[in-house]
Amino acid sequence: MPLPLPVLIYVLFIALFGTLHMVFILKKKGKVAAGKSDPTFFLVTIPFLLCLIAGPVESVVRHLTLMLFRYLLGIVFLVAGAVFDVVSLSYLKSAFSTLVDNKVGQKLVTSGPYGIVRHPLYLSYIFIAGSSPSAMRSWFALGLFLCTVAGILIRIKVEERLMSAVFPGYKEYMKQTKGLIPGIY
Repeated sequence: MPLPLPVLIYVLFIALFGTLHMVFILKKKGKVAAGKSDPTFFLVTIPFLLCLIAGPVESVVRHLTLMLFRYLLGIVFLVAGAVFDVVSLSYLKSAFSTLVDNKVGQKLVTSGPYGIVRHPLYLSYIFIAGSSPSAMRSWFALGLFLCTVAGILIRIKVEERLMSAVFPGYKEYMKQTKGLIPGIY
C-alpha cells in the first residue's frame, strides 16, 4: 500500500529538515563549553521530534484503517450478494430466465426471498456490484455501479408490466411485498 502523496512529501521534507538540522547542531557542538549541558534542551527537542513523527504515523494508520474498513465492507457486500443470489435462484428453479418473458405453465414464485422482496436477484446484483467500488475505492467502478442500479430499476419496471399482465395475482403481490428493500421500496 503506497503512502498518500501529501504524507510522502511531508515525510521527505521532515527527513531533509532533520538531516540539515542535525548537521548544524553537530557543527555547533564543538563551540559549547565543555562539561555544560542544558536539560531544557530535551524539553523542547523530544516533543518537537515526536510532533514531527506523530502526524505522518497517524495519517498512515488512519489511511490503513479506512482502507481496511472499505475492503471488509466490500467483501461483506460480495458474500451477502452471492449468498442471496444462490438462495433466490434455488427458489426460482426453472422459472429463471435472462429474458423478460413468460414460459408456458410458469408459476409465480412468492416464497422464500420472494416473500421478502419481489426482486431478490436484482438486490443480490446490487450488493455484488456495490462491493467493487467499496473494496477497491474506485470512482470508475462507482460510476458503473450507479449505471447498474439505474439499469436494474428500468428493467424492474419493464418486468413488472409483463408480470402484471401474465399473472392475475401479481398486482396484489406488489401491494404486499416491496420491490427491492423490505418495508421501504
